[in-house]
Amino acid sequence: MKSSPYEPAARSDSSRLHPYANSAAELPDTAYLDHALHSGEKPLRVFRRVLRLGDSALRERFTSGIPVEQLVKERAVLVDMLVTSAFEIHLLESRNKLALVAVGGYGRGELHPASDIDLLLLIEPRERETQRSAIEAFIAMLWDIGLEASHSVRTAEECVTAAQDDITIATNLMESRL
Repeated sequence: MKSSPYEPAARSDSSRLHPYANSAAELPDTAYLDHALHSGEKPLRVFRRVLRLGDSALRERFTSGIPVEQLVKERAVLVDMLVTSAFEIHLLESRNKLALVAVGGYGRGELHPASDIDLLLLIEPRERETQRSAIEAFIAMLWDIGLEASHSVRTAEECVTAAQDDITIATNLMESRL
């Protein structure tokens, strides 16, 4: 039976999880995720499988001696792919009204296996209520996938005020990326 080029192949060579893996990271890539999402399979199943494959590859790389400093960056790349794809599913039409910002350790591009994902949804003041249900669906999807998402929804002015009131928020905002 011939396997699909988009499914992980059963191989004795476990150095590659599937034919579309990035050879440097050996993780599922966006081509794999995009194809699976457009195959008719339920998105939640696709996201869970990609996370499972990625975590498995990272465990294998850890046991083979790859430096942890590299692995935490690779896990951030894997999670970036999942988070941005989930964002596009739920909030694509809102992208001009809000920004998705990674903050904290995740914002630095470093994500340990048991770490939560710190996100800031930067929103225009008048859009908060109109985007509420889409934001809730997006965050719920992240949790359903298996990602522990910590999030805040703030305007730019609220970010300034919160940072002035709490040094940990100021630090998280300094370690951020879109």
